Amino acid sequence: MKTLAVKLEEDVHARLTVLAKLSGTSLGELLRQAAEKFAAEAGTSPEFKAKAEQMLRTADREARERKAAIEALLKPLEDKPTKARGQTTTRKPANGK
Repeated sequence: MKTLAVKLEEDVHARLTVLAKLSGTSLGELLRQAAEKFAAEAGTSPEFKAKAEQMLRTADREARERKAAIEALLKPLEDKPTKARGQTTTRKPANGK
């Protein structure tokens, strides 16, 4: 379970505190129940579903891009020849000797 800090206007806090007392529960429990109800109801809204599907497509695309970037970092540099440490290359003199 996660802990969440919420800032509320004083009048909203006072009303919610009264509602919690009338319901025989704590303010935290009342807010948790309200959040669960909102999340359950939002899942049935076509507008929220469309936004969630778009968010899922974006998350999938971004994950593929991150994966490709990580794979590129791990892939050996096949295009560039590597030199052993301390190894030097010698160049033939311009006259070919």
